[in-house]
Amino acid sequence: MPYSMEYDEQGIISIKVQGALTMTVVRNFAMDAVHLAKEKNCFRVLTDLREATLKLSMLELYNLPKVLSEIAATTGLQVYQFKRVVITRDDDEELLPFYENVARNRIQNLRLFHDVESAQQWLLEA
Repeated sequence: MPYSMEYDEQGIISIKVQGALTMTVVRNFAMDAVHLAKEKNCFRVLTDLREATLKLSMLELYNLPKVLSEIAATTGLQVYQFKRVVITRDDDEELLPFYENVARNRIQNLRLFHDVESAQQWLLEA
């Protein structure tokens, strides 16, 4: 499996992706995450992409906020309920900042970080 997922004692759903990050992988872990979010009543999600290789096009990244909204809706949740962080490598290209901008323009609470500690701190803020 190209990703692992866990729910921790701080109330954060953590997803770690390794290898190729394709739209299929994103859909799979997003579906798993929204089911876990509903089960645990937890809406803080940390996605670690530092060991992933981005295989998404700019168009796929542009459409991703809509896709995630649709996936959340399948469980009766709204994507705006979630507070999400994506952890990237320092040397990541410009595609992920583009995705962050698109998601935020669509009223999704998403931030990019380069380290886990800062990401967790932001997630746990009120």
